[in-house]
Amino acid sequence: IGIRHAAARSLANMSSKDSSNIVLLGCFGQLKQIFDQSKKDWNRIDGVLLAIEELGISLCEEETREKLSLYLLEIASQRAPPTCRSTALSILLSSSTFEPEKIRNLCLEIVERDNMESVIGGSQLYKTASDGLSRMSQNNLWEATDEDALETSLMELRRLFTSNLVDVRLHSIKSFKKTIYDE
Repeated sequence: IGIRHAAARSLANMSSKDSSNIVLLGCFGQLKQIFDQSKKDWNRIDGVLLAIEELGISLCEEETREKLSLYLLEIASQRAPPTCRSTALSILLSSSTFEPEKIRNLCLEIVERDNMESVIGGSQLYKTASDGLSRMSQNNLWEATDEDALETSLMELRRLFTSNLVDVRLHSIKSFKKTIYDE
């Protein structure tokens, strides 16, 4: 897995702003090709997702971003390996163009319903989902305009901070604390 991360970083470092869009389109083409096959090559998907994450999807045209978001949502929500789901979720969380409510529900599903404690990469998936959910709930908390919105945000944070899963508790509290100090 470390080699994939290094390769994705190298690809991003070697790409200029102009060539990054071409590389992203190539990555998108790879995802389309893989998803058209009946048997998924998850190692290849993982490498493509890491490259997309490193390049950043903000360089894509709107139409490509929308199509890519459908693949990312499918990967993050299906029974894919946790590393692929985590990277897809991380990409979705890093972009403001995706539907926040779908992403919130996906994060909630992962931290409340998925049983990934003993699966390789499960901890990373919990980290990504709880970080994202903690940040979203915290943003809603500070922007709350009525008592119901405030209470909803506090309840979401309470669920994260008191989760039975150590990874969820740890990473949501760390994310909450980091966001406070970054502000």
